[in-house]
Amino acid sequence: LGTEATRANIIEGLKNNSLIRNIFGTNLVQITDKGQELINAIASCGVNEILSPLTTAIFESRFSDIVNSPEEKDTVIKEVEAFIEAKTRQILDSKILLTTNFYKNATGSE
Repeated sequence: LGTEATRANIIEGLKNNSLIRNIFGTNLVQITDKGQELINAIASCGVNEILSPLTTAIFESRFSDIVNSPEEKDTVIKEVEAFIEAKTRQILDSKILLTTNFYKNATGSE
């Protein structure tokens, strides 16, 4: 999930948005109903790549290219921006519907 540098912030953001929660008394997390609804909605749009660890690995590799070859920076940024823009457009064009409970369920309780 993300890179080592961003993982803690990503997990905290998922918790703050009630998409995951800690399993009581442990460091383990589990997806909430709200989180599962979002994953199902994204999957229904045909953009499963954004849910894939392989996509993260590919982006991490490309970001490493920037470190090893700074002249690659503009190319890598343009590739990532194009990917994000295309997937965002695909999601918006699909007009996915989330239940009213998705918006009401701010606490993550089921």
